[in-house]
Amino acid sequence: MKRLAVTGIVLVGALLLVVAYWFLKWDALERAQVNRAAAALRICQIRYMKYPNYEQYHAKLKLPQVSAVSQQEWAKRFQHLKIGMAEEEVERLMDEPDYAQCYMSKEGTRFRGSGWVYEVVVQEDGANDKKNSLIHILFDPDGKLKDKDAFNIEGVSSKPVPQPTN
Repeated sequence: MKRLAVTGIVLVGALLLVVAYWFLKWDALERAQVNRAAAALRICQIRYMKYPNYEQYHAKLKLPQVSAVSQQEWAKRFQHLKIGMAEEEVERLMDEPDYAQCYMSKEGTRFRGSGWVYEVVVQEDGANDKKNSLIHILFDPDGKLKDKDAFNIEGVSSKPVPQPTN
């Protein structure tokens, strides 16, 4: 009986060691994923230092704002955008964005990519997308064009702007 109790205690102890090992390994993998995401976010932010962010752009915005490029030219450029294009190709075609953003998952565990916005016409309020004309471009974490959309641009049909998913 004593021998059976000792065997049981040894087995429970071994089981606890295995559970502790897997928990520590999972925790280390989770921390590594968070660190990789944070590093990717920093690289994105450094790469985008040459562009204003949303707050910087809208702090200097004078209303109404109308792009020097015509809506027809914006529509033409937009139609030439292809999924998978590199950021450099998009910039050559579209020029610098009005502002750029880097995206993380809500939990902060994954870098989701980035987005560029071209505000073609801003009538009275930067947040009023119903009256404004803009182009929104999403890049995947590798900097390749993932999705695009245009709002109130003559000659381009609109769809909802995709949001990064977790």
